[in-house]
Amino acid sequence: MKDRILLEEIPGGMRHIDCVIDALQKNVELELDYQKYGGQNVSYHIQPYALKVYHRRWYLLGYIKELEAIRTLALDRMIMTSITNTRFELPADFDARKYFANSVGVFVNEELPIVQVIIRAYGVQAEYLRSLPLHKSQKEGRSKHGEFAEFTYRLCVTPDLISQLLAMGDKVEVLEPQTIRDEIKERLEKCLTRYNKE
Repeated sequence: MKDRILLEEIPGGMRHIDCVIDALQKNVELELDYQKYGGQNVSYHIQPYALKVYHRRWYLLGYIKELEAIRTLALDRMIMTSITNTRFELPADFDARKYFANSVGVFVNEELPIVQVIIRAYGVQAEYLRSLPLHKSQKEGRSKHGEFAEFTYRLCVTPDLISQLLAMGDKVEVLEPQTIRDEIKERLEKCLTRYNKE
């Protein structure tokens, strides 16, 4: 059935997956070289907490000793990974699902407030959102059959959320909060500027 059941391909990061899973199972630190966007390479010691797939990319969530913080790193940005002999204890209260619960995607900033976001989805996009919610907090509000439906969310406003909203193009409109509405409008105007260049 391998030629008849097609899953999304994850093009990068697979060369590190075995090493990362091994470290997760053994609760040992990983040492890795990581290429940040912009070309800068950094070396980290990370206590691996969880793996997550998002938009065809593997991410490792863990505590980075050099940053003294929990971060999410893309496996395809890892240049080198190696398992150390340094054991660690996963915090007893850590739950990966709860960690990501208030966000869309992989970006988490625990200092961001949870806000109410209301969008209006037009036409068939409302059906897509009903069948595949943007976030687990999704609640449907006012609608006009065949024209639009409004959806309310309680979540943190992250770059991944903005990207998802932009990806829906003219099929959605952000109603609240005004700050997101303004940001989406500004980004779309920049996009139009690029397309209007002679």
